[in-house]
Amino acid sequence: MTDATIRTKERTGGGILRQRIRAGELDERRVQLAAWLGYEPALQAAEPVGPEGVPAWAADWSPARKVLRWGGSLTHVELVTLACDYAERVPQEDAGRAAIAAARAWAACPCEEHRQVAWAAARGAAAAWAADAASALAAARAAAAADAAWAAADAAWAAADAAWAADAAWADERDWQAQRIGEVLCG
Repeated sequence: MTDATIRTKERTGGGILRQRIRAGELDERRVQLAAWLGYEPALQAAEPVGPEGVPAWAADWSPARKVLRWGGSLTHVELVTLACDYAERVPQEDAGRAAIAAARAWAACPCEEHRQVAWAAARGAAAAWAADAASALAAARAAAAADAAWAAADAAWAAADAAWAADAAWADERDWQAQRIGEVLCG
């Protein structure tokens, strides 16, 4: 391999991440987590290493669901931001938009008052969609908005994953999730 080829590889996403790790600008565990979730530049930079204790049956979960469940290296603000980004990819009614806005406000100012508003908005959105839970899109909306405000249970994510898995565009969604989460993890 020529010096020019090596320099070109170092300028790729993976090369840049390796340089940032060596310089101490980026924690290698975050890059490994991003690789585990499928972020391509992270896969070029580090071995995929998921968090300890992840059961084998969770392998097919969406990147968003995995990181929200086991993304211990993410900050509160990063997790809420990711959940809101994910929720906004699903068409939302007024209650869902209100829950997302309240969750973003809580991420910006994680005080008790904003937390209570976010929880109330999430419960309101979940209640609004519960009446229409027969459709897969309503289940995805409920899971996405509730997670954006930290109120969804694993059962809601399972419903959202089932709804997305049925969609032919699931591969694109999974790629988007891995890309967005990798961007947050690797800055």
